[in-house]
Amino acid sequence: EISMPAVFKAIGHIQDTGWEVNKEVLLTMQYSFENNSAMGDLPFNADQEMPPQPADWDNDETAQKQWRRQASQIHRMNQQDRSKRLQLSKVLYLANKFEDEECFFPHQLDFRGRAYPISRYLHNQGPDWAKGLLQFSKGSPIDNQDDANWLAFQTANTWGLDKKPIQERLEWVWSNEEMFRKIHQDPLEYPQWNQADKPW
Repeated sequence: EISMPAVFKAIGHIQDTGWEVNKEVLLTMQYSFENNSAMGDLPFNADQEMPPQPADWDNDETAQKQWRRQASQIHRMNQQDRSKRLQLSKVLYLANKFEDEECFFPHQLDFRGRAYPISRYLHNQGPDWAKGLLQFSKGSPIDNQDDANWLAFQTANTWGLDKKPIQERLEWVWSNEEMFRKIHQDPLEYPQWNQADKPW
């Protein structure tokens, strides 16, 4: 047995961090999924229908090939969407179940020393839509410009500007502040957030 007090203390801090469901994001995500609005790269909530076979199926080889190509694309998309749909359904179920509770995630270390949540589906290392549903249960106020710049920095990174110079990222966010305010007020009316690299 190896003594690793610093590592155990760090894991303890991670596990002591409280999380809660972001209700505004949950409402937007549920609406988008239920209405197949294709927001935030969500899967369709049901399989897409196969195209009808052409009327001259027996006599037109070109029409047959075209139909097979379309049917193959839809079949492949349905296969990919089924596993995503199942995962998203479980994430939404858990988010609704724990909507009004503070959550904590027990972690484990792998052989490289990387920490991963033991819980499945809804956790802070899941896919974009799972991460987007969570926020710290005890937030800190933004008291000054430096605090606001760190929030702007994270906004630029999730938008997809993480390879740009820091100053360029900050300038881009502050020049688009009005757009972000509109998105916050009505994310369905102002869907520009869907262009982000990690929209949720």
